[in-house]
Amino acid sequence: MREAQWVRPGLQSYVVDPQQRDALVARLRVIARDSANATALVTGQVARVRADHFLLVVRPASRWWHSRTFWAGTLLGASVGAGGVLVAR
Repeated sequence: MREAQWVRPGLQSYVVDPQQRDALVARLRVIARDSANATALVTGQVARVRADHFLLVVRPASRWWHSRTFWAGTLLGASVGAGGVLVAR
């Protein structure tokens, strides 16, 4: 699960059927996660979950101070501000 390290217990997820225009099949809640697997509990089921269905997990919003964009903007703004002050003198 290297590509989805953000998956953690408590997250909501949905199972959809791509052959039925992404019709909702079930709702799940992640209850456990280790380094390679995640276990989910079916909280609502419309049809039987099969291997050809897709699982959609809602990625939680990251905090603003964890964002690379925030820190890049802060660094750029500080650089432009310091450069402006040096030029003005």
